[in-house]
Amino acid sequence: MVDSDLKKHGYADGNYWNTCPTCGGTYQGDKRARRCKGCAMSADRIGELEADNADLRKLLSDIDAVTIWEAGGTVPDRSMQDRIDAALEVKGKD
Repeated sequence: MVDSDLKKHGYADGNYWNTCPTCGGTYQGDKRARRCKGCAMSADRIGELEADNADLRKLLSDIDAVTIWEAGGTVPDRSMQDRIDAALEVKGKD
């Protein structure tokens, strides 16, 4: 993990002793740091997981649209058709 990722989530190296409001632990860091290094790393990982989760929700939504369409639902527009085609490719790989 690079320093810019840690700074984005509230941690930077430094010589000040601070108390992390997230975990309550004492840590050494920049005087403007908002949390300890461990909590900043966790926040970065949570951000990654949320992004992955959003991608998964979109894919599941596309697969649901395919299921409705296959069951005789309304005919999708062109952009929906492209998403359905992409979802079918992924669904076919399983």
